[in-house]
Amino acid sequence: MLKQHLKKILRICGYNVTSAKQVKIHPEEVRHNKQIPVDIRDKSNDPMQLPYFMGHPVLVDACVSKIGRYFFTPNVDPYIYSVKGALCKDIQMGLLRESLRSYYSMVKPNNACEWLGLTKNEAPLLYQSPSWVSPFPWESLSMEKEYEGMKRIIEFENQLSGKKASVFEGWNGCGPVSEEKLKIETNRLYKVLKSIEANGYRRNDCPDGDIEVVALVREDGHWKLHVRQGQHRFAVLMALGYKTIPVRVISIVYRRDSLIWPNVQSKLYANEAALKVFDRMFYGDAPKVVRPWLDEIKLRVNN
Repeated sequence: MLKQHLKKILRICGYNVTSAKQVKIHPEEVRHNKQIPVDIRDKSNDPMQLPYFMGHPVLVDACVSKIGRYFFTPNVDPYIYSVKGALCKDIQMGLLRESLRSYYSMVKPNNACEWLGLTKNEAPLLYQSPSWVSPFPWESLSMEKEYEGMKRIIEFENQLSGKKASVFEGWNGCGPVSEEKLKIETNRLYKVLKSIEANGYRRNDCPDGDIEVVALVREDGHWKLHVRQGQHRFAVLMALGYKTIPVRVISIVYRRDSLIWPNVQSKLYANEAALKVFDRMFYGDAPKVVRPWLDEIKLRVNN
C-alpha cells in the first residue's frame, strides 16, 4: 500500500517510477522526451552545448573543481565535511549526525535574506520569508510558487525516507532543524554512502537518475556548475575522492543577462542584489550567517 501511495504522489509531481534496470531508451524516445539527457561525454563534454539540443538536458563528466553546492567550497560544505569525518570509522552514523547537528545549530538564518547574504533593502520580500523560500534571481518562480513547490518537495522527500516531518521542522540547507529532520538527513547521507561504497556510482536516464546542475557563466566565459538536485550523491562522491562526476546540465545562467532575469524583472531582487547572489554561488563566498560554521572548521583543522 505504501509503495502504491508513493507512486501516486510521484505521478502527481510529474514523475513516473520505473526500475532503473528496466529502462531501455530508444534513440527516437530521446528525441521526443525532453527529460532524457543527451550524453555528450564522449564528444565535446562541454555544458555550453546545452542550447543546441532542442530543450534536452546534457550529460557531461565534470571536474569536481567546477561544481559547487550553495555558496560552499568543498572543504567547508557541511555535507562533504560530515561524510569525510565519518569515513573509515566504526560509528559512521553517529559521527555524521553529530557533525550535521553542529552545522544546523550554528547556521540559523532568520529569513531568506540572511541565508542569501542580502539586506532588507535589497530584497524586502525575501526578508519576510523563511530561508527555504528563496527562489534565485534567474529563476521564474514567484514567492508563492516557490513556497508551494518547496513545501511539497521537502515533505515528499521526508516521506520517502519513511518520516512524516513537516517543512516547518527544517530543510537541508540550514538550521534550525528538528531532531526528526536531523535523523532524516543523517540517514539519507548514510544510505547513499553505503550504496556507493558497495556498488559504485550508478546513474540512469530517469528523472532522478543524475545529479542536476545549473551552469553559471561569467562575462569572460568562465563557468561553474551549481548543484540543484542530488545533493547527497554529490557530497558523498566528493567525500570519497572522485575527480570527475557525471552531471546533468539543465540550464545556463549568464551573468551579463542579470537585467532580464525573471526575478529581477519581477522586482523580487534589485539588480545589484541579484549579481551578489550569483557571485556568492560562483566564488563560494558564504554569507555572514554561515561564518560561525566556517570558524568552527578552521578551529578543528588548527587543532
